[in-house]
Amino acid sequence: MQRKCVIHLILLWFIVGTNGCVAEEYHCNVEYYSHVVSFSNVVVEGSAMPRFSCSNSDNIADLIFKMSLLEEVPKQLFATFPNLVVANFTRSGIKRINRYSLNRAVHLKNLYLKSNELQELNADCFYGAVALLDLDLSFNNISSIDRMAFNTLSKLLVLWMSGNKLRSLDSRVFEPLQSIRTIYLNSNELQVIEAGLFVANHKLKNILLHSNHISVIEEGAFRDEKSTESSTALLILSLSNNKLTKLNVEKVKIIQLYLTNNTLEAILLSPWVQTLYAENNRISNVTVSDVTNMQLKTLRLANNSITSLESIQLFHSLNELDLSNNYIGPLNITCLTKLVFLKELRLQRTFISNLQHGTFAQQQSLKWLDISYNNLDRFDFDILTSSATLQQIFLDGNRLKSLNYEHLKKTFPALVKIGLSENNWNCTYLTRLVSYCNDHAIRLFKSQAIQIQTNINGIYCFDDKNPVTNWNNTLHQVQALDSHLNGTSEDSVLQTLLPSMMDDTKRFSENHTDVGNQTSMLDWIIHDFTRNQFTLIIAVLVIVCLILGVNVYFLVKYHRRSCSVESNPYDNRDNSVGMIIE
Repeated sequence: MQRKCVIHLILLWFIVGTNGCVAEEYHCNVEYYSHVVSFSNVVVEGSAMPRFSCSNSDNIADLIFKMSLLEEVPKQLFATFPNLVVANFTRSGIKRINRYSLNRAVHLKNLYLKSNELQELNADCFYGAVALLDLDLSFNNISSIDRMAFNTLSKLLVLWMSGNKLRSLDSRVFEPLQSIRTIYLNSNELQVIEAGLFVANHKLKNILLHSNHISVIEEGAFRDEKSTESSTALLILSLSNNKLTKLNVEKVKIIQLYLTNNTLEAILLSPWVQTLYAENNRISNVTVSDVTNMQLKTLRLANNSITSLESIQLFHSLNELDLSNNYIGPLNITCLTKLVFLKELRLQRTFISNLQHGTFAQQQSLKWLDISYNNLDRFDFDILTSSATLQQIFLDGNRLKSLNYEHLKKTFPALVKIGLSENNWNCTYLTRLVSYCNDHAIRLFKSQAIQIQTNINGIYCFDDKNPVTNWNNTLHQVQALDSHLNGTSEDSVLQTLLPSMMDDTKRFSENHTDVGNQTSMLDWIIHDFTRNQFTLIIAVLVIVCLILGVNVYFLVKYHRRSCSVESNPYDNRDNSVGMIIE
């Protein structure tokens, strides 16, 4: 009986092996001029076990699948190519990784599974790939990762998980990755970063968490200063494009911190931070736990709620400072005194109206200065005498009419670029200024597209010989500042400008030192409007005079007729009586 069973099993094996599961064989394509071997148009469905063949298979180290459709990583592949180092399954339709798929991939160092259809990572799914250094799982549909999924990847250096559907992570999921240097978790759906998530990764340098839905980072999520004595400091922590409202990293050793596009109102930093990008938030204050030992070199806070440089002036180590699009207002003469290493300063659209001698007295290393689109009606280059190494300066979008440019190149021999557009230049004066810049190899920066109006080298100016054109140009510039002014009349434009003029007067009159400057600013505005509308006023006066003349004519005529009637009031009565008698 036992002998019959054995015979039946052998027959069954032959039937199934020869008819039920005929293994399809695929031959490799050798990529000439490279060491890469490829398989094209491979289709594997269900539990089918295809055969892969290639000459000299034992020496093949780099393999890629092209235009193929695989439901899972074929485990027999690594039996055929035992010395495979790089396996690329990008866009191969892979839906799962079984526990023994990589059982024989003992020499595999780079595994690319980008843009497949993976939904989860189970425990020990990478079992056998003990030498793996680079694992790319980005742009799949992964929504869950088992805590033991990376259990055998102690040598892994880079993990790519970008563009998946992760909403949460177990606090111990990365614990086995003792050699990890970089983790990409950007463009997922993460909401909370739990305490302890990255604490065990002592060699971790780069954590990219931008473009998620993170609103909470629990205390202890990253290594603190006590655990970094035997660990590597974080080089990059990217948290941009999230939903953070507060952040405290005063105990975390970070070199570069990226927080752009959140809703942060305040930040508490550690003294190790050297670069902070935090544009487009609501930040009104930045604090460093240890100002004395701080290493902050780059601080970018454009488009926030900064109203004063009081706290920022303590950051004495700064090389680059960007405060553009903040409502700062008049600068205190001592606000930059401690920033002696400053090389680049951006203050565009910060409502600056006064720059006094001494404001930049300590900026001897300054190379880039942007004070465009402010309320400056005059600017004296002597203010920057201490900054002899200045290379680029931008004065666009102010109310400047003149500059003391005659010794500009002598004072700033390294100057190579200057921005002058959208000011109130007279065309004759601007011609001389542009000529000087061209003669001294100072390139002109143009901040706007050239329109059909008076300009010198693409920089708008006003022609005294054509006031009507000047007024039309003024309207074009005003309308360009705010889209809602488009299509409005001259009167409505004036009504729009007048409140801002009054607001300026009220705001700057709070400081008596600025009254003189503001009065001058209002004087030229009134003078400018009067000049530009001169012809229009003449026309209105003529019309008024005509109307008055007509009114006077009819008034005189009416008066004379009234007087003639009053002079003989009984004439008509006598005539009437006579007619009655008759």
